[in-house]
Amino acid sequence: MIKIKEKWNKLSNNTKWLLITEPGWSLPMPWVFYYQPLYMKVLGVSEIGLGLLTSFGMGMSIILPFVGDYFGEKIGKKWAFIILDLICNIGYLLSLFFARDIIAFLLTYLFSALYSAIGPLWETLLVEEIDDESRTITYSTISLINLFGSLSTPIAGIIIQFYGILKGFRYVILIAFILFIIKTLVLVFKIKERPVHQYKKDIFRRRLSDVTKIIVSNYSVLLLFTITIVMNITMYSIPTYLALYLKDDKGAGLSVEEISLVPMFSSITSILVLSLIIFRTSTRYRRYLLISFLLSVIAYTLYYFSFMYSMFAYFASIISGIKTIEFIVSRTMLNNYIDRINPEYRSKILSVLYSIVQIVTIPAPTLLGLAYTYDPKNIWVVGIILSIIELFALIKIE
Repeated sequence: MIKIKEKWNKLSNNTKWLLITEPGWSLPMPWVFYYQPLYMKVLGVSEIGLGLLTSFGMGMSIILPFVGDYFGEKIGKKWAFIILDLICNIGYLLSLFFARDIIAFLLTYLFSALYSAIGPLWETLLVEEIDDESRTITYSTISLINLFGSLSTPIAGIIIQFYGILKGFRYVILIAFILFIIKTLVLVFKIKERPVHQYKKDIFRRRLSDVTKIIVSNYSVLLLFTITIVMNITMYSIPTYLALYLKDDKGAGLSVEEISLVPMFSSITSILVLSLIIFRTSTRYRRYLLISFLLSVIAYTLYYFSFMYSMFAYFASIISGIKTIEFIVSRTMLNNYIDRINPEYRSKILSVLYSIVQIVTIPAPTLLGLAYTYDPKNIWVVGIILSIIELFALIKIE
């Protein structure tokens, strides 16, 4: 307990309050994200339509990170984050609640695109003014909170099973809406703006091209960008089709209640792994990623063959739980490299990263949707190939 208290005291004020309030978003939102594809399908959206909408959202996300960075310079990161966060989440949840067809879902994905504007601001507020060890613990704690959200997905499954997909999912949306509002009210009063005079204005306002040159000239940062891009597909685009695959008769063929167990099993593994990272902080980042990429190949293989034996899906979910560390470890490594370059560039470098990720991954959901339509098992073949690419990029990092 003494060590935990010492680690907590080393965190900045903003880091502490962002961690304290994180459950207001990270507990209910995994429920929304996980069951959204089923909700959309009931309302007539096909797998290809789902992919097109996701690609549309990614397309809108290309320039939005720089919008967040711009407002961060003008009104400060605190208020830029809070205002954009309100617009994004309230708009997303309400438009999703009232959507009735694929056209109406365009608005939902437009609001969800704002997450790319919020991300760099949120990460900067979260990790600035803390050391490397605290940074690792912070990202691990955020992921741990997210995992409890996934672990509690069966609660949403029960609600949806009891009330039906349409009505039940809208109750889930309302729960998320209420918790988000509470979280935001606390942050308004508790997080603080870093005084502007602390920034080196001549560096802070440099052109984006200068920041891009710095990124391009750093080989290890480029490789970490590559891993982040591929990871975005394996951790976010492919899982878009997970619930559909698990329920699909050509896939695992599970019921709504049974598929809710998959994220729960995955979360249990992730919680165990993250607990080790938090309480036994280590800098063996490369080893963590190597193990995760190798196990991902095994997990995707098991998902592929779950059409023959549905229990393979549960084994795959248990193994794939380790993937949670990929974001934590790669982000910690990237932030450490940014410290070597110049920490004042953090917000802009993260903004560039968010935009590049969106540009490269725009076609991914649509292509995955086409691959799924041809044969649902194809998405796992893609996952195996991408994990191998991640391995090669990791080996090359200096």
